[in-house]
Amino acid sequence: MARKIILFDTTMRDGSHALRHEFEPGQAEMIAGGLDAAGVKYIEVSHGDGLGGSSYTYGFSKTDEFELIEAAARKAVNAKIAVLLLPGIGTIGALEKADLAILIVGADEGFTPGDERNAAMCEGKKRIFVINKTDLAPERAIGEICEAIIGREDGAGSDGGPEIVRASLINGIGLDKIEKSIVRLFAGHSPPAYGDAVLTNARHHALVLRGLESIRSARDALGAGMPYEIPVVDMREALSALGEITGETFSESIIDKIFSEFCIGK
Repeated sequence: MARKIILFDTTMRDGSHALRHEFEPGQAEMIAGGLDAAGVKYIEVSHGDGLGGSSYTYGFSKTDEFELIEAAARKAVNAKIAVLLLPGIGTIGALEKADLAILIVGADEGFTPGDERNAAMCEGKKRIFVINKTDLAPERAIGEICEAIIGREDGAGSDGGPEIVRASLINGIGLDKIEKSIVRLFAGHSPPAYGDAVLTNARHHALVLRGLESIRSARDALGAGMPYEIPVVDMREALSALGEITGETFSESIIDKIFSEFCIGK
């Protein structure tokens, strides 16, 4: 079976070592924009030694890493921004800034004391337990991990059942289920059916709102009997906003088709 290749770039994390952790927001935007345009799916951003690495021990970052993350996110239209957090370097403070914790448990190792500590550190947050390497463990072992997770969550007084996803990430199995779990946790329901869309990027959300506002403006202009040159400007703005999300550019032929029955500019 052919394996799916997923590009994961670490220029703005591991590459930070070569620059003595001196990345700036403008550089983060430029690099993230270029990687996104090249089709890279995941872009890792943080101090070279991960979140919390900016210190006397590992060297201080010129720019706060959360500022770099925000800068990269502004230019990442399709790519996802990822970070590294290493035990012993990452801090509770860094974890507290996260809206969601995805806790990965090795199916070949079971639910270890380390997994228990990680889960305890994320109490009170939205969490997804991912049982990875399910291809390396028997069903009985996976079932025991599920029971251990359910038992600790019940004991911690968590609302509802825990989100548990079985996966084999090296084989690309379970990624779609993780995405569905994220939508369910934040939207309060299962993902929409095929053909609908879920916006998980604040920038995309703002662009959609801008596009909708332009469409409403065009509708109002037509309803008021204004010259067709006016709604055309609004329609161009709406298409431009959507194009920033999809990475596509619109052609004048689209405008021509929309207003094919009208005589514009005469």
